[in-house]
Amino acid sequence: MNAEMVSYDEIKTFFEDGWIDAVLFPVKSGKEATVYCCKACPGRSEAHFALKKYRPPQLPQHGDLPGGPRAGGRADHSGRQK
Repeated sequence: MNAEMVSYDEIKTFFEDGWIDAVLFPVKSGKEATVYCCKACPGRSEAHFALKKYRPPQLPQHGDLPGGPRAGGRADHSGRQK
């Protein structure tokens, strides 16, 4: 497994449960997840599996919140729109 691609701790159950032997390469990466091509363990019905690892959700930045300073209008000291 290439440690630069995906953390072993995040997918170790797939190794321990006998689903995959190795993570071979990333297939596609997007804003929510990355899909990896994995070598299946011997005895599985397929030679390869796709593993999709989702990224943790990110909280919006202060300026991106509804009613924030970038929403237009003025805000008082409490952050509420006037």
